[in-house]
Amino acid sequence: MINLSYIKLKGKVIDNYTSTLKGWHNKMVNWEDMHKPMSDSRIQYSCYSWRNGCKTGINFDRSKQNCLCLDVDSGMSIQKFQKMFSKYTYILGTTKNHMKDKKGLIVDRFRAVIKAINIPDDDLVYFRTLELLAPFNDAQTLTKTASFLGNDNAMIIRNNGKSLDLHKIGLVAKEQIEQEKLEREANKIDKDLLSNSYGFSVEMVKEQITREVVIDVLESIGVEFNSIGKCRLREDENTFSAKVYESGYVKDYGSDDMSGDVFHILMELEGMTFIEAVRYVRNYI
Repeated sequence: MINLSYIKLKGKVIDNYTSTLKGWHNKMVNWEDMHKPMSDSRIQYSCYSWRNGCKTGINFDRSKQNCLCLDVDSGMSIQKFQKMFSKYTYILGTTKNHMKDKKGLIVDRFRAVIKAINIPDDDLVYFRTLELLAPFNDAQTLTKTASFLGNDNAMIIRNNGKSLDLHKIGLVAKEQIEQEKLEREANKIDKDLLSNSYGFSVEMVKEQITREVVIDVLESIGVEFNSIGKCRLREDENTFSAKVYESGYVKDYGSDDMSGDVFHILMELEGMTFIEAVRYVRNYI
């Protein structure tokens, strides 16, 4: 049995924040039945839960988590994934864009649910663990609102083995985070100059942010844009009242609190810390 959070949707669904915000349920699913949500385009599922059935960072809950959901959009073939995780129990399902041209790439695209034990309780350590375990993983899985839409035509691949033990890699993740904290304190580094684990400084990330990058980031977390490039950031608004300028600055004409750079928007909508937001944006540059 695995713990699954899900929502059943009506009709053809475009995965956006508004349509999948509320109505989430939590249930235990027989492992043998896990292919069903992965093969149903009306179901969106997650290994996370959200209190009150509302998928927001504030309501994020991993207290019952006993599996991992990976989303592979490029950089890892199914064959290589199978070899890497050959010892573990997983179920893999291809997505609707599998082996289709997307931004000039025709590659394997799939999602995988892996049984796991000793999952870190601390959210920061958990997301770093996930990042270390699967650097090929799509950045969307590193958010507190990560969820996945099933695919009616999914090719399903199962593997039987043991549960993936995250104890050791979790210790590495915790040690990395603690070491970074000590280095910041020792050198009194301002957070805006902090280098991430890949050697890029925050300033370098900021310099490469464009309007197109901001739009890609916002769309990845479900923000909906209309035909003239305006978007909706607040769940209680009915009009497209926000605009992304060429500089990357986001102005919500209905709320000053929701206006700012892309890091501010991610912190507001996804509940990220500043450094988590930088790490997320980095994947779209």
